Amino acid sequence: MPGSIAESEGDYDPREHQPCYIFTPANIQPPPAKRRKVEPATGKRGRKGRNTRIIPDEEENVEVENVEGEAPCPFPRLLDGEEPAAMAVRRWETYNRLWRNIEETVEDVLEGMDVGAVNGICKFVAEASEQRPESNQQQELEDLEMNGEEAEEEEENLFDEDDEAETTIRTGLVLAGPNIASHSVLFAKVKARIAQEGVGRVILLTSSDSGGIKGILKKIVKEGTQGEASGEEEDEVDVGRDRSGKKLLNYDLQILVDWVSKKGNQAGKIVVAIQDTEAFDPNILAQLVDLMIAYLNRIPFVLLLGVATSIDITQSKLPKSTIRKLDCKKFDVERAEECLDEVFKHAVIGGVDEILPPAIHLGPNICDLLIKRQNEYTISIQGFISALKFVYMTHFFGNPLSVILGFESEEDLNNVLTPVHIKAIRNLQSFRRLVEHHLSKKETHVVRLLLSDDDYLKTRIHHTLIRSQEHALQASLIISIFKTARSFTYVSSMPLPPLPELHIKLLTGTFHNSSTVREFLMAVKKLNSHKLTDFLRTLTTQYPKSPLSEELVKYLAGLETLLRDLPSHARSIPLQLPTSSRLVPAPSTPSDALGEKTVLFNHIISQVHTTLQNFFSSQSILLRDTNGTGIENGFLSEVICYDWVSPSRECFMPNIRGVVEGAIFNPKDWLPCECCPGDDESDEESEDEDGAENEDGKESRKRKKDQGEMGVLSATQPATTVLYRLYCESGALINMYDLWQAFWSIVGGDDDEEEESQDGEKGMTKELAQALFYRGVAELRFLGFVKYTKRKRDCLAKLAWKGL
Repeated sequence: MPGSIAESEGDYDPREHQPCYIFTPANIQPPPAKRRKVEPATGKRGRKGRNTRIIPDEEENVEVENVEGEAPCPFPRLLDGEEPAAMAVRRWETYNRLWRNIEETVEDVLEGMDVGAVNGICKFVAEASEQRPESNQQQELEDLEMNGEEAEEEEENLFDEDDEAETTIRTGLVLAGPNIASHSVLFAKVKARIAQEGVGRVILLTSSDSGGIKGILKKIVKEGTQGEASGEEEDEVDVGRDRSGKKLLNYDLQILVDWVSKKGNQAGKIVVAIQDTEAFDPNILAQLVDLMIAYLNRIPFVLLLGVATSIDITQSKLPKSTIRKLDCKKFDVERAEECLDEVFKHAVIGGVDEILPPAIHLGPNICDLLIKRQNEYTISIQGFISALKFVYMTHFFGNPLSVILGFESEEDLNNVLTPVHIKAIRNLQSFRRLVEHHLSKKETHVVRLLLSDDDYLKTRIHHTLIRSQEHALQASLIISIFKTARSFTYVSSMPLPPLPELHIKLLTGTFHNSSTVREFLMAVKKLNSHKLTDFLRTLTTQYPKSPLSEELVKYLAGLETLLRDLPSHARSIPLQLPTSSRLVPAPSTPSDALGEKTVLFNHIISQVHTTLQNFFSSQSILLRDTNGTGIENGFLSEVICYDWVSPSRECFMPNIRGVVEGAIFNPKDWLPCECCPGDDESDEESEDEDGAENEDGKESRKRKKDQGEMGVLSATQPATTVLYRLYCESGALINMYDLWQAFWSIVGGDDDEEEESQDGEKGMTKELAQALFYRGVAELRFLGFVKYTKRKRDCLAKLAWKGL
C-alpha cells in the first residue's frame, strides 16, 4: 500500500496527519447490503409521512408464517446422528408439553400462596377513608371572581382546615420476606387485582427511582393520569395548565389534582407502592410522605411499603417525624420456605390433588444441589423454577430416549419407539440388570423375549413407565402420612424438617432410620387414649387406600371397644402409659378397675408403633429395590430418573475465571479451526498401536492439563493466546519491549525476513504484528490480567496468576 501511494502521488502519505492509526485487516469482509422493500405510497407509512420499509399487511403475514414454519428444532439428532429428525422434533415437543404442565401447576400454587395477602391489601386500599374534597369546594373556587393574589389567598384559606386535619396517611406494611425478586411478583399481583376491581391505580416505585423527588413525582403524575400500557382509552383532559393559563411542569401534583377532580368517583385511590423500602433513600421517602399528606385532601393517596427485613429495621432508617405521619397496618406474606415446600411438592414429588407425578423423577443428588443453591444463594422461588427448568431441558436435550416420557397410552408410545430406540434401550445398564435379574430366577424364556421380541419389549417399557408413576405416588403418600401423623405428636425438641429434606432422605433410603422418624415413633408411645383415637381416625379417613388403612382400622375398632368398656366414671380420664417401664394406672382412678384396661391399651399402642415402623421401613426399601422394580435402580432408570449434578453445577455455579483462562490458554477447545495445534498432537506417543490411549498417556495428559503445559506456541494461534502464554511465564512486572520482542519472534520471525508464500501473498508484517500485539494487550487488560503501573512506565503489572 505505501509503495502504490508513493508511485501515484509522490511522497504524500495520507496517514501522516491522522491522530491515531486505524488497523483494517486485509481479509475483512464488507457488511451485507441492507435489504429493503420499496412499495407504492399506498402501503404503511412511517413517521412524518415518510415511506419507511413499506410492507403490505397480507405479504407481511405470509413472511411471518414462513419464518415460523421453517424454524429449525433446537434439539440435535443424537445416537451418532441415527436418531430420526422427526423424533428429535418430537423430543422437543414433549419437553415443551411436560414443562408447560409443570409451569401451569406452579403458577396456580404461587397464586394460591399469596391470595390471602393480596386480598387483604386490596381490602385495605378499598376501605381507606375517602380523602377526596367535597364538590362544593371545587365549585366555590370556580365561582370566585377574584384575580391575582386574592384568588390565591382564598384558595389557600379554603383548604387550610383540611390540611390541618389530615396529618397521617394510610400505609400498608407488606412483610414480603428477604427475597427481593418475589416482591415485584407480589406487587404486580396487587396492582392487577386493584385494577381489576376498579379500586384505583397503583404506581410501583423501586430504589432505582429514588434519585430525586422530581423524578418520582413525574412518574406518579404520568402513571396516575395515563396508566401504564393499560390499553384504556383515556379522555383527553387539558391538565397541563393552571387556572391562570400558565403551563404546569410535568412533576406538578396539581395535574393529578385536576385529573382526580374531573374523574370524580371513577378515579379511585392513587396507591403508591415502594417495593424495597430498605434500599429506598429515606430522605426522599420523607419528602414524598410530606407531599402526599399535603395533597391528601385533594388526592386520595394510599401508601404501600414492601419490607424485606423487619419493621424495627425499617423504622430505624426513617425520621421520627415521618414515622408519626404513617397510619400503618401490617400484612404478612407467606414465607419463602413455605412457598418452596408447596412448589417442591407439586413440581418435583407430585401426586397431590389427583395430579399425576412428573414424568421425570429427580434423584437425591440433584435435589440436594437445587435445595442447597436455593437456601444459600438465591432464596428465590423463580430461581428454583429456572433451575428445575434447566434440569428438564438438559435431560431432554441430551437423552434420545426421553421421547418416551409423558405418554399415557401404549399406542402413542409405540409410535415414537423406532428400531434405533429399541437398540439403544437394549444397550442400557438397567436393561442388563433386568436380564441378570431374570437369569438369577432362571426365567430364560423372559430373557429370550427381551432380547429378540421388540413387541414384548415395548409392552414391558409401557408397564415400567406406569410402575414408575405408582412408585412416585407411593413416595408422595409416605411423606404425606408422616406429616399428618406427626402433627398429632409434635416434638418440641425437634421441629419438622422441610419437605425437600424428607424427600431426599426417602430417596437415599435413610428415611426410616433418621432421627426424625425415631423421635416420631417414640412420641407415638406417649399418646393417651383420646389422642390415639383421633390419630387413628384421621389416618384411616384421609388415606383409605394406603397399605396402613386395613390394620389401622382394626386397631381403631379395638381401641373404641376398650374405651366403651371402661366404667362411666373413668371414661373422661384418658388412658396413658406411665413414663417408667412399670405399668401403673393413671392418677385418681381405682387400680383394680383400670389395671387390665391399661395393659390392653399398652398392647394396642405397641401394635400401632410396630405397624408404623414396618410401613416406613418396607416402603423406603421398596423405593431403593434393585430387582428391576424400583425407580432409582430399576429398568429404564436412565430415562425416568435424572440425577446428574455436573450440568447444573457448571451452569448455576460457574467458574468464570477458570473457563476464561482455559479458553485463552487452549483455544483449540473452543475454536473450530485447524490452525491451532491441538492437545492430541502432543500426546500421540501415549497411544497404543490400535489407536487406544493407554493409562500412562491418560495420566500424563491429565497432569499436563492441570499444570497448564499442554500445547506449544504457534504463529497461527490467536495473538491473545500467544501473549497470555508469555504472560504466564513472566514475573510480577512485564517489560513491554521484552514482551513485544518475544511476541514478534513467534509470529514474525527475524526483522530482515519478509517471506512470501507460493501465491505471492506477504507473510506477517511488522505493522500487522504491532496491531495484533496492542490489541492482545488491550484484551488482557480488559479481562483483568494486567494493568499499567506508575512505578515503571514501560512495564505492565501482573494482576492474576493462572490457577490461583
